[in-house]
Amino acid sequence: MLAKPGETLHYVVEIPANHPPGLFWYHTHPHGESHRQALDGMSGAIVIDGMDRYVPELRNLREQVLVVRGESIEHSPNATALERRVEAQAPTCGSEPDEIDRIYTVNDEIRPVLDIKPGERQFWRIVNASADRYVDLQLDGEKFEVVALDGMPLAYHDQKIPQRLWITR
Repeated sequence: MLAKPGETLHYVVEIPANHPPGLFWYHTHPHGESHRQALDGMSGAIVIDGMDRYVPELRNLREQVLVVRGESIEHSPNATALERRVEAQAPTCGSEPDEIDRIYTVNDEIRPVLDIKPGERQFWRIVNASADRYVDLQLDGEKFEVVALDGMPLAYHDQKIPQRLWITR
C-alpha cells in the first residue's frame, strides 16, 4: 500500500491484551524508499499503556511523548531558514566547518521548550525516530530515572531487576 502526495492511508493495528507496555516506533517500508522517507519524517511513536504496572510511581506523573528525528535538510523546502535556526559548531583550528545535512527536531520543533514546573517530575517517553543516527541525550544538572529501554520496562523479564536505574551527571 502506498499513499501518493495528498492521499491518506488509515491503518488499524490490533494489540494483543498480553502485549508488554512500552514505547515503540513505526516507519515506512516501501522497497528502496524507507530510508529517504524516514529522513523526511515519515515515522512516529506507538505507546502501549501499562508501564505503571511495573513502576507504580508513574501513575500520577504528567506524561510527555518526545519524538526525536534527524530531519533531512536536502529535501526541505525551508532548508535555509532551518540552517539559520541551528547553531553549527565552529570549526577547530585548521579545519573546515562540517556541512549540516540534518537538523534534529523534537516533536517537529527545533530547540523546543518543554513545559515543566520547577521541582515537578514527569514521565518522558523518548523515541529516536531517526533513520540512521544515534542520539546522545543529556539534561544538564538534572537526573534521569530510566524505567525502560528499547520500549520494555526494566522489570518486565526479571522481577529481581530494580525498577529504577538512576543516571546522574
